[in-house]
Amino acid sequence: MSEAPQQKDAATRPSGIFTVIRRSFIIISMFACIVLAAGYMWSDVIRTASGPHSQAVLFVLEKGAGTNTIKHKLYRAGVIAHPFHYYVHARLQGRSYVPKAGEYEIPAGASLADISTLFHKGDVYQRRLVIPEGWRSFDVMEAINQADGMISVILRPPPEGSVLPNTYFYHYGMDRRALLAQMQAMMEMKRAEIWAARADKLPYKTLDQLVVMASLIEKETGHSGERGLVSSVFVNRLRKGMRLQSDPTVAYGFAKDGIVPITLTKKHLASPHRWNTYRHKGLPPTPIANPGEDALIAAAQPEKSNYFYFVANGAGGHMFAKTLAEHNRNVRTYRSYLKRQKQEQGQE
Repeated sequence: MSEAPQQKDAATRPSGIFTVIRRSFIIISMFACIVLAAGYMWSDVIRTASGPHSQAVLFVLEKGAGTNTIKHKLYRAGVIAHPFHYYVHARLQGRSYVPKAGEYEIPAGASLADISTLFHKGDVYQRRLVIPEGWRSFDVMEAINQADGMISVILRPPPEGSVLPNTYFYHYGMDRRALLAQMQAMMEMKRAEIWAARADKLPYKTLDQLVVMASLIEKETGHSGERGLVSSVFVNRLRKGMRLQSDPTVAYGFAKDGIVPITLTKKHLASPHRWNTYRHKGLPPTPIANPGEDALIAAAQPEKSNYFYFVANGAGGHMFAKTLAEHNRNVRTYRSYLKRQKQEQGQE
């Protein structure tokens, strides 16, 4: 009779062990779930929380940079609170996250999720370079070479008149020669488009001559409303076999030699250089600047007028004349204006 309890204890002992194991497993599983949930909540917080930076930051992501490199660079740039945050975020995203090399503008307060989206999409920052109308090709070359963030160097100016003045966008690491080629391709397309819609019976017969004429118009006036009239004066003079007598052509010939006269004198006007339209009939041999679209249109579609002369009016525009006598009166008016200006400046 005394052996029965011992047998009962022996029979129940294994089930008690299994119960302990089962309870331990449940507790461990619950703890793991809590840890995972807490970890997920924490990672979600660091992923979506605003960054510590109060201003936009330009950030360069080099080609081949790994997670460890990126996390430390982001921290040094001040856009994440701790390098470990980016490491965790990148690991959670897995292989689907592929950051692209380039320069990025990280907005003020951007979260890790915002930053990684920028990197993954490759939404690189677009830098801007403005080429104003009327710049010489030497000026264009200098501007491109001095622009930040590009590679290579342009060693010589492009042909005069081959660049279309405009606002151009480029990305970090772009080759300067590629940007220049883009500017020249834009000019090729624009001038061909405008030439196709040109007026009949123009006194110039080629695309190159159109650009030469447009460059004169560009340098003579900055008023969009006057370009058509300036074009008409040059067209009328060409048809009559008259010299164009354009001051900017004289200045350009000296600028080619590194001399930029502040005021043109009779000695300058008598210079025999090839671009001097006071000495040589017809258009100059090359453009004297890079004309913009409006000047090209004015050259292709000049206004109809009987004007053969124009002179500055002192207010940024010009006075136009049909006869030499009328033009001489306008010149005297302009000189009187300049004289008054000097007197007023002397009284100040």
